[in-house]
Amino acid sequence: MEGSGRIARCGRSTYALLGLLLFSLVSRTSALSVTVNDVECVYEYVLYEGDTVSGNFVVVDHDIFWSSDHPGIDFTVTSPAGNTVHTLKGTSGDKFEFKAPRSGMYKFCFHNPYSTPETVSFYIHVGHIPTEHDLAKDEHLDPINVKIAELREALESVTAEQKYLKARDARHRHTNESTRRRVIFYTVAEYIVLALVSGLQIGFLIVITVQVKEETVAGFVIIYLSVLVPQNSLMIPGFRWRLMVSAARRRRSQRMGHRMRRSGSAADGVA
Repeated sequence: MEGSGRIARCGRSTYALLGLLLFSLVSRTSALSVTVNDVECVYEYVLYEGDTVSGNFVVVDHDIFWSSDHPGIDFTVTSPAGNTVHTLKGTSGDKFEFKAPRSGMYKFCFHNPYSTPETVSFYIHVGHIPTEHDLAKDEHLDPINVKIAELREALESVTAEQKYLKARDARHRHTNESTRRRVIFYTVAEYIVLALVSGLQIGFLIVITVQVKEETVAGFVIIYLSVLVPQNSLMIPGFRWRLMVSAARRRRSQRMGHRMRRSGSAADGVA
C-alpha cells in the first residue's frame, strides 16, 4: 500500500509538472504579424539567464509592383542593458537563435528602409531547460523533468520550422501571383503599343501614297506646260521640278533638231 501511494503521488506530481510545463510552453511562445512602415518593435520578457531565444520571420506581403523582388528589411535584437544581441541586414526572412545573456525585457525591432509598408510574419520562442537546482528533491522526478523539457524544446523546434515553412510558402505564392499580374500587364501593354505602331505605319503609308500620286500628276502637268508655254512665262519652284522641266526641254530641242535635219536632207534631195 505504501508503495502504491508513493507511485500515485509520483504520478500526480508528474502530471502536475507536465501541466505546468505545457502552460509554460503556451505562455512563452509568441506568433504574430506586424506591418512595418518604418520601425516596429516587439517586446518579450526572458525569465532566466541563459535561456534559448529562437524564432523566425518572413516578409509575407509587399506592394512593390515594378521591382523584381523586395530589397529586404533589417532585424535587430536588443538586450535589457541596451546591447545588440543579434542583427540581420537586408533580408526577406530568416531564422535566429541566441542565448540570453541576462533576464529581462528584450526588444525585437524591424526596420524597413523603404516607404512601402511590409507585412512580416514573426514567431518567437523562449526555451528553458530546468537545471538540478530548479527540480524537485525527489530523485525519481529529476530525469522525468529533464526529458519533458527536452521533448518540449524538440517539439517547439518542429513547430517553429513548420511556421517558418508556411510563411515562406505564403511569400512564394504571393510572388507567383505578383509575377502573373506583371506578365499580364506587360502583355496587354505590348499589344497596345503594337496596335498603335501599326496604325501609325498604315497612316504614314497612306500619306506617302497620296503625296506620290499628287507629285506624279503635278509632274505630268508641269512637263506638258513646259512644252507649250515659253520659258520666261513659266516659273517653277523646286529642284525636282527644274530637273523635270529641263529634261522636257531637252527632249523638245532634240525633236526640233531632228526635224530640222530631216528638212535639210529633204531640201538637198530636191535640189
